[in-house]
This record gives sequence, C-alpha cells and structure tokens, in this order.
Amino acid sequence: MRISRRSRRFILGWVLFTLVPLRAFAQASQPTSLSISPSTLNQGQCYTMTVGNGANMTLDLEYTFNGGPGQTIIDWPSLDPNGRAYICTSSATATGTYTFVAVRNTLTTAWVSVSASVTVTAPPRPDFSLSASPASRTVNQGQSTSWPVTVSGINGFTSSVSLSASGVPSGASASFSANPVSPGGSATLTVSTTSTASTGSFTLTVTGTGGGLTRSASVALVINPRQPTSLSFNVSQGYAGNDCYFITVGNGAGMMIDLQYTLNGVAQPVWSTTLDANGQWRYCLNHSDMLGTYTFTAMKNRLRSDWVALSPAVTFRVRPPQPASLSVSPAAVTAGQGSYRMTVGNGAGVTLDVQYTINGGSVQTMSGWSSLVAVSPESPNGQADIWPGLCAKPGNYVFTAVKNTLNTAWVTVSASVTINPPAGPVVTSVSPNSGAAGAGVEVTVSGTNLCGVTLSTGWSGLTFSNVSNNGAGNAATVTFNIASSAPAGVATVTLSAAGGSTTFSFAVAASPVTLRKEYIYVGGKLVATEVP
Repeated sequence: MRISRRSRRFILGWVLFTLVPLRAFAQASQPTSLSISPSTLNQGQCYTMTVGNGANMTLDLEYTFNGGPGQTIIDWPSLDPNGRAYICTSSATATGTYTFVAVRNTLTTAWVSVSASVTVTAPPRPDFSLSASPASRTVNQGQSTSWPVTVSGINGFTSSVSLSASGVPSGASASFSANPVSPGGSATLTVSTTSTASTGSFTLTVTGTGGGLTRSASVALVINPRQPTSLSFNVSQGYAGNDCYFITVGNGAGMMIDLQYTLNGVAQPVWSTTLDANGQWRYCLNHSDMLGTYTFTAMKNRLRSDWVALSPAVTFRVRPPQPASLSVSPAAVTAGQGSYRMTVGNGAGVTLDVQYTINGGSVQTMSGWSSLVAVSPESPNGQADIWPGLCAKPGNYVFTAVKNTLNTAWVTVSASVTINPPAGPVVTSVSPNSGAAGAGVEVTVSGTNLCGVTLSTGWSGLTFSNVSNNGAGNAATVTFNIASSAPAGVATVTLSAAGGSTTFSFAVAASPVTLRKEYIYVGGKLVATEVP
C-alpha cells in the first residue's frame, strides 16, 4: 500500500526539519542504514531517524505496523545534511510498533533492507503522588508532633487533592494545616495526643483523593508513656502520727510513679505509688513511720525505664510523734495510797515534757517526766500509771501543755487530777525527847504520814528551826532551840502535816549548875572546894 504525502502526518508524524535535495536522476546515492532514537515514545513526542549515507536525501520507506502487512511511504522524509530527520508524533498518531524494513533514495528504484522500530504509546494519564517525612516520629503521651505532606503532580495533573489520615490511635487526633492541597503544594499533618492516649507504635496512613485518583503515604508514630515533670509537697515537714500531706506530680494524672530517695542520707529501695486524677497522692503519717529527712532525687513513669532527675532534690522531714491529747483517770487520788493513769493520744513510746499548775498557781514545767508505753500492741496511743508519793503536794493539778521531749513545739491540753493528802500524822518516837535550857537539840521525830511537817508549842523559850522531811513520810528532823530562860518541865509540841496534826511531849530541864573549883586555907591547910 502506498501512503500519500497528505496522510503521512497521521501515521508517523510531522517532519520538523527537512532539506529538499536536488533531484539527480543519474547515479543517485542510496541509504546504507536506518536507526531510530528513542525507540519508544508517547503520542505527541518526537524521535530522530538517522540514515547512513543519507545527507540531504528524501526517502521512500517500507514498514509494517504491529506486525501487519507491509506499507510504503513515498517521498518522505527529507533528511538534513547529517542524514537525520526529526519527526514528532501527535495525539492522532496510532499507537503501536512501526517497523521499518526497507528504505531507498526516492530518486532510485532499488530498495535497501533495514530493520528499525519505533513504538508509539498513549501518554500516561495525569497522576499525583504523596510523600511525608520523616518516616517516624516519637512523642510522649500529651505531646504533639507533625510531618510535612507534599502533593506532587505527575503528567500535568492539576486537580486539588483532599487529605485524610487513618490509623490514628485512641486518645490522639490528626489535623492538616491546609486541605485540600494543589499539586506542588504541601500541608502539615499534626498529631496531638492526650495524657491517656494509647501507647505503642502505630502506622498512620495519609490518603489523598483528587482527579478521580486516590494515593497514599504512610508514616510511623511511636507514643511512649508520658513522664512526670515535677514533684512538690504541700508542706515541708510533719509529725509522725499527727500530720497529713500530699504530693503533686506535674503531668502525673493517674500515673503509677517510681521515686528514688534517701533517708537521712542513706539510699532506699525505689518507692512506687499510683497518683489520682489530679496527679496527687495523699498520706497521713503513721506513728511508727521512720523519722528523718527524705530526699527525693529522681522519678519516672512506672512504664518507662528512663529516669527524670529532680534538680534541685525535693525533701520532706518526718519529725518525732507529738502528743495529740491527754486524759487522766481517776480524777482524784490520795497521796501514797493509789495511782492515776495518764493516757496520751499518739504517745506510745514517747517521753513527755509537761506544763502544769497546782491550785491555780504559776505554770511549772517538768521535762522527761514520764515515758509512755503503748495502750495495746500496735496502738499509737501511750499511757503511764502515776503513783503520787506519800509526801506529794496535795492539791488540784491542771496539765496545760505537753510535748515529746525530742520536739520543741508544745501541744495545748486540759486535764486535771486532784491529789488528796494522806491521813493525819502519827508520832511513834522522839529522839532525844528532852533538852536542857540554853541548848540547841537536833531531834528526830519518827512516825507515819510525816509530810510537810511544821512544829509549834506554847512553851515559853522553846522554838524550832531546820525542819527537814525525809520524803518517805516516816521521819523528820528538827532543831529544838531551848532558851536558857525556858522553864523546866514537859512541853507539849504540836506537829502539823499534810493530813492533819498531832502532839507529843518534850522535856525541858533546868540549866545545869556549873561548879568551879576554889582553894581555901582551913586550919592552916590548903583545901579544894567547888562553888557555883
């Protein structure tokens, strides 16, 4: 089949450059070879035909199309001085493989066998691609991260692309800074997580839809358990068994937290606890809690292996237990004949300092007065049985304040006990029981209930001084001062004590006559004699 010049452009394309050769009907040269480059192209693209020995030549061609019957093109194409023709296809060029099998100078009749093919394909349809980088991001719960997402047009793609994200884990959300996006543009994909977002590794798929096409790109999101950010106590110290406190952990809502700490400078095992929805943990100190300074140096989420340093370190001091209350029972006892029980809230094992008044007098302080024992095993409360001695000062004792002797702060209380005096005094002996006028005699009075002893008498010239009780109530020593003018006789002495009074007798002897020796002559002899 011969192809007319008019139809050639619809089959193999337009010749971009032609050089019409001079017609030489005698001794015309022939082409020696033919090659095509590129061998494959799309409709609308160009290729180069190179012919050996074809400078300025116009060709006739024989070819097949997709292996079909041979066809002939006359007087086409015309080659340039380099033996080349630049041929462009169009959208009307039939797609398939054109195989050139013979060629000749159009001025000749003989054909030269060749073998060169060009395959024309339909141009690819417009398309687009999505890309996001980096391939992976890692965040803690409660944090956000982002990726730039780029839309690249292919083959003249011009439609806008709508973006969406899937695979977002529970507790996280995804958003795009721009949507839709034009080809050549980009948007930022931001993923925000909550403090309770699921943890682990997740694949996020970014899907773009536009121009009837759907394309996607994937990135990895790793969500680690969140870490605490800070640690604080609402108070700096507390008394064991008395006080409560709470700690607040930044970013710690609902978290199980591990804490590294020392007690009085000695490292302790890691301590763990679970925080409430506000990131807090509340605790009331036990009576038996270890005393001293707790220094917290690092913390972490229990689900993590890496620690968050606390700088500066956070400290809390546990002080010795303070008494919380005081009660006394019974309300009255007799000196030397019974006891009362002092019960102190949070006082087990505590040695007390007390402040008190007697009969409304001035406040008195007694330190290290009583060591308390636990009311019962494991009880934080303490008690002590107090036995007022026989010579304890009678009266109403009102306790106004108490404290642990290891502490400095006083705790106000109000409890009282009345100590009644013992029975009246009984004198069983007086030694010596007599003295001469003009003498000072130290007398020991023995008996019972001899507490707070004072002596009195109506005997002229007899007075008393240096009264001393022995504390056990069974003796007192007194100096009897007997004037030289005191009459001789038996004086009645009244002994007064805390429980009453009694009398005893004391003999006053006349002053002894002092004789002096004198010498006289009697009958011419010297004689010694004694005279007053």
